[in-house]
Amino acid sequence: MTEKLFYQDSHLREFTAEVISCEAVKDRYEIETDRTAFFPEGGGQYADTGELGGVRVLDVREENGRIFHVADGPLEVGTTVSGRVDWEERFMKMQQHTGEHIVSGLVHSKFGYNNVGFHLGSEDC
Repeated sequence: MTEKLFYQDSHLREFTAEVISCEAVKDRYEIETDRTAFFPEGGGQYADTGELGGVRVLDVREENGRIFHVADGPLEVGTTVSGRVDWEERFMKMQQHTGEHIVSGLVHSKFGYNNVGFHLGSEDC
């Protein structure tokens, strides 16, 4: 299980972690660390991007409690690396996600409709 630092501090921008695994998948690498501040896609919010150990994190996914950073280069298993979340992008996504809850709550309270889906992405702003 990956320690989810983003639940402890959603404003955390930098952290260190140990590389647990690194697997080549097509032209990318799926890197698992023991802990992360990178939020994986889920719950209506897109994944974070940023940098991990000098490679670019392009996507983040979670599977059975394990979080995988999809990156453009490999990292050596067992090394300690520094991670940096793209804060401007993270903050924009946080604001959009909060706005979705506000709009959905208003629609529900005024008209009784439940939220069954909502999309706000960077291409919409």
